[in-house]
Amino acid sequence: MNNIMLGYILVLISAISLGITNFVFPRASQSLGAVNATFFYYVFALLLALGYWIPLREQYPVKLAQWQWPLYLALAMFISNLTYSYATRYFDTDLPATICSLSFS
Repeated sequence: MNNIMLGYILVLISAISLGITNFVFPRASQSLGAVNATFFYYVFALLLALGYWIPLREQYPVKLAQWQWPLYLALAMFISNLTYSYATRYFDTDLPATICSLSFS
């Protein structure tokens, strides 16, 4: 399989996954609340990512000072998702799903 075809397959899987999240997130928000649903899906994503990353990680030496950048990234993502979760309270159900589908995360 060539790289272009693999890229198209991955984009298709990404689009389907995003559609599933837009379908499931409102239901998770109704059962847990928007903030708790967001928190727990990030916790579960972290656990899944660690399960993938630990055996397949890059063998790259990391200095302690370099950990500041992932920390800043995590802090910015936390603020973004927390404010988004609270913002969903003020809109109808369809608008937050549209905003979420257009966002980076």
